[in-house]
Amino acid sequence: MISFLVIFFGIFWISKIEATGLTCSNSIIQYNLPQNLSQSQYFPISPNDTLFAPNQICRFKINIPSGYNIDLSFSASFPNGSSSITIIDSINQTKTYENSTVTTQNAYFLSPGGSIYVSTGKTGGTFRMEIKYYKFRTAFQSNFFISSNSRDPLSLPSNFSNPTVFSIDSSASQISLITIPRTSDLSNLQATVIFDGPSVDSRYLGSLYDQYVSKNQFISSGRYLTLYTLGSESIYNNNNNAQIILQDSAITQQFSTFSGISMEISPKLITIPPLKSFGFVTFSEEPEFLISANLNNDSTIDCYFGASFEDRKMASYDKSNCGDALPQEFRAVLRTYVVKRDNGVENVTMVLGRNREDSGFQDAKIGRKGFITSQFYKSTNAGYSSDTFTSSNSEMLAFNLKIREIDLTQNNSLIITNDLKTTIYDRNNNPNGKDLMILGKSFNFQYRSNFINQGMFIDFEISKSGSSFKFQLNLLIFYAFFWILIE
Repeated sequence: MISFLVIFFGIFWISKIEATGLTCSNSIIQYNLPQNLSQSQYFPISPNDTLFAPNQICRFKINIPSGYNIDLSFSASFPNGSSSITIIDSINQTKTYENSTVTTQNAYFLSPGGSIYVSTGKTGGTFRMEIKYYKFRTAFQSNFFISSNSRDPLSLPSNFSNPTVFSIDSSASQISLITIPRTSDLSNLQATVIFDGPSVDSRYLGSLYDQYVSKNQFISSGRYLTLYTLGSESIYNNNNNAQIILQDSAITQQFSTFSGISMEISPKLITIPPLKSFGFVTFSEEPEFLISANLNNDSTIDCYFGASFEDRKMASYDKSNCGDALPQEFRAVLRTYVVKRDNGVENVTMVLGRNREDSGFQDAKIGRKGFITSQFYKSTNAGYSSDTFTSSNSEMLAFNLKIREIDLTQNNSLIITNDLKTTIYDRNNNPNGKDLMILGKSFNFQYRSNFINQGMFIDFEISKSGSSFKFQLNLLIFYAFFWILIE
């Protein structure tokens, strides 16, 4: 009966003017929960009758009872003149499309509902929307726990088919949430919503899309956050194009802003506004490279594997050292970058990339400094890694190594190869804490492990080889000649 009244009222509410298109009255058309949830509601009703006259203002109000949400799908074409479509959600967040052709877009409303305003502008155009109600899937609930002093923030894909409750172990703690999209398409992020408490009945904070475009973290008011992906099964099955990162807000509240950065393009120029401290996180299972940084006299970049604890800081850069120390490879799934400054008024820029060949990290040249780590260093899954450095002009170089940490227990090994020989280090030949010098034009480092260990960290600096390389080369030639003779 309700659906019939909406359809009848919709027909009555608009009138077709053959020459100019549909017109809108001054009243607001309202939509309510239908008796049959499987049925969508459309405006206009006919898909062949979507042309609107110029200078029309159409107003819609969607009413949603508690425990339900709607998926609003709409398309429009208003190519010229002051046209607009304005969407206002249940917490009065507004999104406006102006003077544009809108291919199918989705918006999601929660209780108590939302509003849509369509202004057809000076030339008119086409518009059609579909409204579909859904009941929350609350039969099952998932739970995750966050440790307040964990070095590794909790990281999960962004689709939650059932309400998922996150709680932190300390009653005095709060949860920080940020979103890292995997693609440039952010539309699906609107479907995953955030509640400030232990259920979907808690205060609605917004969607993952709202969090990401705010460029700052969402922080719970207490120990709990609840996430839930709205709509049909197909929506939440296809809504894993982002990663969410959750941790104790006591770690992140020190920053002026804290957010996730998407690396959908590589290399990517990142511009840091003139704030006291700017923290951001990137996520991938492949290595990442800090290629370059343009720093001011008072600015620094600190790089962490995991959360921004001092014992997870891998490197720190300022104007004096970022020339010789970059590019640098970071082998971690989750990386936190923190840009700090004293009184800077200018932007800081940095370039991140995911392509090893284009990063310049493998170029061996005099004066370069940096470090090599095993894959997933500082995690319990530190595993196989390989790095090769080659002199771009075939110059003889000295690769000076400081073994800061290496786990050579069980069958783990470090294999170093230069132009002349291969040296294998293992538990019987452990170089931990030692300084090594490898000579040659190219160098390869392989760390092999059983994937359950503390991993490897080696500092390096490249310098001229000097006469020692010639001596070593001549000595090897002598030995080779000697063995040929005795054969």
